Amino acid sequence: MPLYDDFILELSNTSALSLKPKDEYEAALDAILNVELDLTKFPKAIFDHELNSGRVFWSKAYVPRNWDQQSALAKDQPDVIIEFDLPKIKNIRNLAAEQRVKLGLALCGEDVLLRILQNNDVQLREYIQGKAEFGNFAPGNKPKGWDPTKADILDEAALNRIRQEAGQQLLMKMIAKKENVKHLQPLLTELDRPSADDGVTLNKCAQDLGFPATFKLIHPVPPTDTRLKDKIDAPLKAFNKEENQKAFMERVKTLDFNSFGPVLDLAEIPFKAHFSAQPINFAWNDQVTYAWARGALGAYYLEKVIPSRPGLDQVKVNEGINAGSLAELRLKLKDGGVFGAKDFIDGAISDESMPAIKRALLINFVSNTQAARQDKLDALIKAKNRQEFNDALVHLGVDRAQLGLITPEFLPVINQAIRTRVFELELDKCSPNGGHKQSPELKKVFNKLPVSQQLNLVGENNTHKVRQLVGATDTTRVKYYTGKVDPATDLDLIAKENQKIVGLRMIHNSEVAKILSGLDITLTPEKAKQINELLMVEHEWVTDLSVVGNYIQLVHNIKGICSPRDENDFYTKFNIDGHRTGLIGIVGTESSYKIKAQQDNNNLLFIEYQTTPDSPIKKLLGIVLCLEKTNDLNALKAGTFAAKFRADINSVDNLHDFLELYNANPNLKALLKLELTEESFKKLQVDAIVVKPLSERVQHAKDTLKAVNKARKPYSSEGSKIKSEADNIKNGDLYNAKKIAGMPKTKVEELVENYKDLSTECAIAIEVLLDNKDRIESALAILKENGSTRAERNAYASLKAELTDTEKELKVYRDSKAVFDDSITKLQNAETRKGHHQIEEDHLVVRALNDTVVTAPTEYVTNVAVNLSGLANPLGYRTLEPGQKETVHVFGKGNGANDTKEVGAYHIILDTSDTVVTRGGKTTTQKSGGILVLDKMPPKPETEPENAVRIAMTMAVDALERYYAKYGKAPDAEHPIPIQGTNPAQVQMIYFALLECGEKIPNFRYGKDAISVNTGAYDPSKSTKWHGGYTEQSYRNSVFHNKAHPDTEGIITAKTSKLSAWIKTEEEERIKREAAERNLKKEMQDLRKGAQTPRAQALTKAQEHGARELTDEEHRRGMKNG
Repeated sequence: MPLYDDFILELSNTSALSLKPKDEYEAALDAILNVELDLTKFPKAIFDHELNSGRVFWSKAYVPRNWDQQSALAKDQPDVIIEFDLPKIKNIRNLAAEQRVKLGLALCGEDVLLRILQNNDVQLREYIQGKAEFGNFAPGNKPKGWDPTKADILDEAALNRIRQEAGQQLLMKMIAKKENVKHLQPLLTELDRPSADDGVTLNKCAQDLGFPATFKLIHPVPPTDTRLKDKIDAPLKAFNKEENQKAFMERVKTLDFNSFGPVLDLAEIPFKAHFSAQPINFAWNDQVTYAWARGALGAYYLEKVIPSRPGLDQVKVNEGINAGSLAELRLKLKDGGVFGAKDFIDGAISDESMPAIKRALLINFVSNTQAARQDKLDALIKAKNRQEFNDALVHLGVDRAQLGLITPEFLPVINQAIRTRVFELELDKCSPNGGHKQSPELKKVFNKLPVSQQLNLVGENNTHKVRQLVGATDTTRVKYYTGKVDPATDLDLIAKENQKIVGLRMIHNSEVAKILSGLDITLTPEKAKQINELLMVEHEWVTDLSVVGNYIQLVHNIKGICSPRDENDFYTKFNIDGHRTGLIGIVGTESSYKIKAQQDNNNLLFIEYQTTPDSPIKKLLGIVLCLEKTNDLNALKAGTFAAKFRADINSVDNLHDFLELYNANPNLKALLKLELTEESFKKLQVDAIVVKPLSERVQHAKDTLKAVNKARKPYSSEGSKIKSEADNIKNGDLYNAKKIAGMPKTKVEELVENYKDLSTECAIAIEVLLDNKDRIESALAILKENGSTRAERNAYASLKAELTDTEKELKVYRDSKAVFDDSITKLQNAETRKGHHQIEEDHLVVRALNDTVVTAPTEYVTNVAVNLSGLANPLGYRTLEPGQKETVHVFGKGNGANDTKEVGAYHIILDTSDTVVTRGGKTTTQKSGGILVLDKMPPKPETEPENAVRIAMTMAVDALERYYAKYGKAPDAEHPIPIQGTNPAQVQMIYFALLECGEKIPNFRYGKDAISVNTGAYDPSKSTKWHGGYTEQSYRNSVFHNKAHPDTEGIITAKTSKLSAWIKTEEEERIKREAAERNLKKEMQDLRKGAQTPRAQALTKAQEHGARELTDEEHRRGMKNG
């Protein structure tokens, strides 16, 4: 039966599903399923089908034997074909249905495939019938003779094979998922070998991909079915390549990128050898891999090295940022003056790396912006939105087409670079000899500060704070500007840097200062003064520095003052060779100038020049020394001086020119302030300006006004807050020694630290305001109050008003600083407690030891505290340790006569955790001194009068329990229970409640005389009517008392359980005592009558037998001692 066998073989060949023309194959299978089960019709339909020409069912490898004859015979005499009986036809239909369903599985989603794996046979047939992907089984169509409840079509074996095919299709979908690629290698290894464990390993690998564990795949037998392997191959290769590349780059990132320059110049073989020695998993398998590695390394190198690379041609850098193509960018980098024609650049710059390299160039461009263009950087910082930021970038020189480089991820990076560069430029203005290079620790800390704190230094109208920060030479002042720094030791490093900078400013000789600026030395203002003294002309070694020994002696003396960490480096910087003595010193060759101090008959300083000075500072030094004596430039030009000196001095025409030189040189500024007295320096400034035309003097006044107003502005806004702080201290407890003594130690330490910060803030403000005052007074000196022009008069009036405001603010800060300093002294000298608060035992109110109500202002703690108020303590204090909870009754305010309302019983806790303090926009964390706070917010107080009755009853019963615990009895006239307070309604309520308790608590009776009320005019013994018009009886008959009555009865019952137990025990003991007293009294009566008591009789008898006296218990039991 060759025809049938070949037909069956083709239908059951699963691997041929993907080899045949899909549309034709589907049509042929649908045609078979549409033929009725008839021995005549079915064979004819198959053989007559137009697709049965060897293209669909029979490939060239499976052409039936004698097909032409069989075909011809079938067309002429189909009834003689005896190969197809009914079972065979059913088998063909079953296989055709199976193949048709398998063809549709490739179109199904994961949800359909999972359903196919999970359903039983009948459910699966019904499910298949409803899916359009399965041809004849689609809705509205079905195979001839199809019944999903029977196995005539799609029997159990066929359904199992369909499930396996669905499993493979589902597995292929999971293989295609990107997140599963890391699990593909074990699956591929398993597919490459015949299953030795019945598919256990295969199914475990499939489950790692997310395949359901409830279905077991059958291990495919290669090479019959290679679809899974083919599906795995491409993504696994890509994954392995990506992993190798990632491993290479991860290893690269652990190395110093600065060392990559020489490596990138290596040829292929040494390049591979260099990295083959590194512990990385990278396959050097072909030229493409080497090219990728070199390009990736080059791109990473450029991205890392460009932002901080010095010396790049900024024109080329800007052109590189704006480059429109890869070739143009490569050209600009090669032509940048640093990298040169490096061939690695071509491979490093690709479509992927180009944006990152451009961003690196942009960082370099911003980081090297010169001071002349700082206004453009300031515009970037001031930008309020992205549009303004983009416009500022374009103004800086970035092409608008390149603004796409500024991604949301890159925006914080470039903003940080901008802030850092502005900070560097500001440091350059106030730090001599290298500017920001003198402050590496300060720069490092600045870059770690929060953005808000950075903007507080370099933001709009804030850059003057950088000068003040650099002038801060102690950690407290440094911290004022930087805020909290981690680690705190960085503040010490910054303070030392600042001390060095201040010291360098003070050194007269700029060349010496320049050399010292590049050394690791300890330099303070005091040491700078010592160096200046060394450089004075009176010293022998300075008189003639052309003598080598003198110079060496000078350098040795400077070293002794500065204590350099590296002495060899110190001598190298001063150009002294340790193996040969010689002078290549700072003052030049043997023809260097020398200055000799003399005095002529006119008491003027005589300055002799051997040669023309090689530095403007040296020249001006002589002028300053003369000005110190004369303050008269014309006197210096008289014939008293040598010709060379006159020639030099005549190059400065007037004091105005001299002041311009002064303003242009920070070293000279420091020099003048040191060498001249304050009065002569001010006079010099005035003399220099007064020679200007009136219009220039008015403009100078306006500029001065604008500058001082800008400098004063931040301190004006803070002045009121500072004054308020000081007033609170003066009006509070800190000026009461007794109250300070009651504070916890931790609270005192917190206050001292806080007031130190405030005092430092005042000191800085005073310094700024004094500087403003000097500038205003100098500007006023060159104007006249009744000037000849309106502009002059207006300028004078404005300056005068500014001077008045400045003096007022100076007084505020000076007075406040005095208060803070005085408070610090008092707190440090006071004796304080060790860190716990106390609360009153009656739980009615929380008070500190100094008898003041404890509150926790929300500005100091995050917990919401409640201002507690209530009765004074009748029974003393009890200690509350940190973390301990104690119950308190919290009161609110009601309406009318009965205005005391309890809002609930809560826990009070001594909180000693850190607290956040915000002052002047500055937030700091401080140690808490221990503040009593509620552990939850109380609800809104009730306003019904009957609530006051309930509260009073609760408080009364609580007080009685504590009274009994102390005295062991009910209150009486000898020891009454006290009530103290100034709130008459509150006292009234508790008094009535105590009376009611004295009537209703069993075995605990007491009257009015057992209650002591200390309320002045509201004493019940002196008043028949109480607050609100109630007598005792009218109170008990009142509506609100009757409303509360059931509750008060319940309070008495519930709250006195412990008290009742004590009373019961006390009652039993009382009964025993009274019985013993009666017995003793009866015995005494019997003795008086001469009769022996039973006890006496027993004692006499025992003594006769030499026995001991019986105990009371033995006596009662009638026991004898034998």
